[in-house]
Order: sequence, then structure tokens, then C-alpha cells
Amino acid sequence: MKQYLYRAQRMRDGKFVIGALLDIPNSGFTYIATIEAMGNMCVNELDGGKTTNLELTRVMINTVEPYMEIAEKR
Repeated sequence: MKQYLYRAQRMRDGKFVIGALLDIPNSGFTYIATIEAMGNMCVNELDGGKTTNLELTRVMINTVEPYMEIAEKR
């Protein structure tokens, strides 16, 4: 299964984080929904897929790069 994950440097402390990249139109910032944050979110399928409890992380756009984790299952 192909995953679309990205790695980027967090603006708050410079630590690198991994997650789904979000492009917010007309915003001067880039955000990532980290893997940890996605584990805490709730999606209400009965309310049109409304997402709650998802904390976004602001990252430096010039540090964004595709993230590839090679995991072999035997």
C-alpha cells in the first residue's frame, strides 16, 4: 500500500515530524497532520465526514520532502 507521507521541520522547535501534508489556500503557512495527531482524530461519517480532534502542526515549507518508509513483511 502506497502512503502519501511527508517529512518537514516543525516551526515551534525545529524537530522533524512525519505526516500528511495539508495545503490551505490563501495561507502563508504549510501544515502537517502528524501520524500521532491522526491517531487522536475522530471522523463522523454520519455528518458528512466531519473531522474533529485533529491538531495540525505548522512546518517550514522549504523543509518539506516526501517520506518513504521501507517496511518488509515476511
